[in-house]
Amino acid sequence: MVSIYHTTEFGGSGAVIVIEGPLTGESAADLESYAGTLMNGGVRAVLIDGSGMEYIASSGIGAILVIGRKLGDTGGALALCSLNTETSTLFSLLGFGKEFIITPSKSEGLRELRRLIDLSVTEKARAREPVQGAAKPGTDDSGMIIAPVASHAPSAPVPAQVETVSAPEPAPAAASFQHPVIVECRECGSLVRVKKSGDYRCPECDVEFTVFNDMSVAM
Repeated sequence: MVSIYHTTEFGGSGAVIVIEGPLTGESAADLESYAGTLMNGGVRAVLIDGSGMEYIASSGIGAILVIGRKLGDTGGALALCSLNTETSTLFSLLGFGKEFIITPSKSEGLRELRRLIDLSVTEKARAREPVQGAAKPGTDDSGMIIAPVASHAPSAPVPAQVETVSAPEPAPAAASFQHPVIVECRECGSLVRVKKSGDYRCPECDVEFTVFNDMSVAM
């Protein structure tokens, strides 16, 4: 049985979500929904306390990526703390240290989140000043968070490059996965849920990629 609950921080703009039990399948979906409800209520900083998280599956990893992406898109931030050795090692191999704050304790995680949120507010206020009344106010607001979007400008060459790379990789018979694989596009950073092996295309920037039967990905 999995238990998910939270405590409020930063006067209501932050929350510590505690997970007790394995984060797999159904519980991963529950976590994503739970965090979404908190964000809809004004929470911008989330610390996931993994001290009671016994195990995490690919679906759980996907849920954390989605939560982090949604928080980042609104100027918020995600951190994780108190992970067991197995989960810490897995996250290190996946490069999560470059995506999120990972700290050994709750107090450190909250301190880093507060620093990031304060910085985000300062940067946003500074960015808005010179563009008030401009035709595209959203551009500067999101620049700090989704800077890779700038790579969308040269869109014409992308299909040609992808076709030449993926052409020599014939897809084997499709295999269905027990839990969806979450693929992060290397061009735009979008997250794509994949339930079986095969060839796919990023819905945001049209980059093609292949998911193999062993759940590995080639772009």
